[in-house]
Amino acid sequence: MEPKIGLLMDLPDDKLPGLFAQIDKALAGKADVFDRDKEMLIVSQEVQKLAALAVMTELNIQTDSMALRLLPSNAELTDLFSDYGFTSPLENNY
Repeated sequence: MEPKIGLLMDLPDDKLPGLFAQIDKALAGKADVFDRDKEMLIVSQEVQKLAALAVMTELNIQTDSMALRLLPSNAELTDLFSDYGFTSPLENNY
């Protein structure tokens, strides 16, 4: 299992059109985003976490971080997986 860092963004309920594009543009060249899942960015290292948090502060987006574990692609997922984990749109299991 590979450690990853999840950055959960608290976005307004009335998300402005293009907000995700604005976030992506602001992060470009500053933080290497490994993966994402809905309103969560996933990065690999502390330095990327800090860079992404600086961007979120600039954009006035409240963000909480959490430790994640990237499961191997051949990991056996049980019925309890959905209680404790999730699969990203890129089909990575955490």
